[in-house]
Amino acid sequence: MKTTTTTTTTYRKKQYPPSLENKNDLTDRLIKSLSKHSGYSEEDIKNSKSHHPAFWRKIAVYLLVEKYDWTMQGAADVFEQTAPNAYNGYKSIERLANTDGKKHLVMPYVNQVYHDLTL
Repeated sequence: MKTTTTTTTTYRKKQYPPSLENKNDLTDRLIKSLSKHSGYSEEDIKNSKSHHPAFWRKIAVYLLVEKYDWTMQGAADVFEQTAPNAYNGYKSIERLANTDGKKHLVMPYVNQVYHDLTL
């Protein structure tokens, strides 16, 4: 009797929610959610020259990379940034999210925006 073994390859370590069919839809919903929670206009959030909503852009980059498996360059292109700038923003939010004493500074906002995107 001959037995066969089937091998499956896993490319991701985590389960991700189903991606939206249109990336423009995702980015539009993301910017609207950031605008709603931050109080800044959508144009201020999109404009990479404006420094005040930079924290919110970092949250957006973190969400796109962490939850939706985007590349740094893809996340940076949403806000007309370079990939190294997006990486620095991602790492700053990641550090806050992984530090027990500072997690409360960022995770409520990350969770709220992610909740808006998944509804």
